[in-house]
Amino acid sequence: MYFPQKHAGFFDGTAPHTVEPALFGASGEYLDLGAFCRTEALDPARIRALNADCAMFRLRAQQYLTAAAALDPRATPGLVFPEDREAARRRAKSVCTREFGTPPKDAKSGRCDRLFLSAVTSEGKIFFPDTVAAHCARVYLLDDGCGLAEEFLHTVRTHAVRCGLNVISCPDALIPSRTQAVLVPSRGVGFLAGTAADVPDGLSQRHIRLDVLPDPERQRTLRRAMRSDARQQQLALERAVEQLRMAALLHNELEAVYRPCMDFDALSAFTERYLKTFPGV
Repeated sequence: MYFPQKHAGFFDGTAPHTVEPALFGASGEYLDLGAFCRTEALDPARIRALNADCAMFRLRAQQYLTAAAALDPRATPGLVFPEDREAARRRAKSVCTREFGTPPKDAKSGRCDRLFLSAVTSEGKIFFPDTVAAHCARVYLLDDGCGLAEEFLHTVRTHAVRCGLNVISCPDALIPSRTQAVLVPSRGVGFLAGTAADVPDGLSQRHIRLDVLPDPERQRTLRRAMRSDARQQQLALERAVEQLRMAALLHNELEAVYRPCMDFDALSAFTERYLKTFPGV
């Protein structure tokens, strides 16, 4: 939980997502909530077994997600040529000039924050259109069947930052090195690689057809291989979700082992006392 106005927040310090304060006592501190658990009443053997099984399913999920990323049909060899990428960049530059103008020579660069719009979870792939709606009134919808949205979005992000505008760059949930969207809140405009179903209701949209840039005959030649990869990718994603679902069930069982040993009344009292000392809460 983060409070941007106060530049302060709370992080879950439980492994494996441990976050260390940069300067203990000056920029952060540790809160030992384990002190409210009666560890002598726990079942160590049960905890070890559940934790091992949970780790196994998470590892399998990671392997399936890695396989799904490797099967990305947008990365099909021979699909996109350098001139196609350049054409996508030219289109992006034209849109950027219209939306943001030309970057001033003495402009201070804007800030680029990263924020996921989607995720692969134990409930399947989820998407948060409300985040787009909260920052944008207009959306440019980009074709991404051939992978050219990445070129377009990179150009938009770079141009907007050079114009001194703050942007939100949204990584792709499956392949974080790729970009799913770039939002420019101060201009109320967003650029989203996806389909019309991804655009929130009430937002105006303009469709940028990037998939027409690669040679149509070249696309027809590769279509069978791309469709096969897309099917295999979907199967790998489904298997990853199954593994994540099993890991989530085991995690719930693990929590059920700890819960009876927790003193929640004492924990709640401690939380109320601590929040009174926490700045801005």
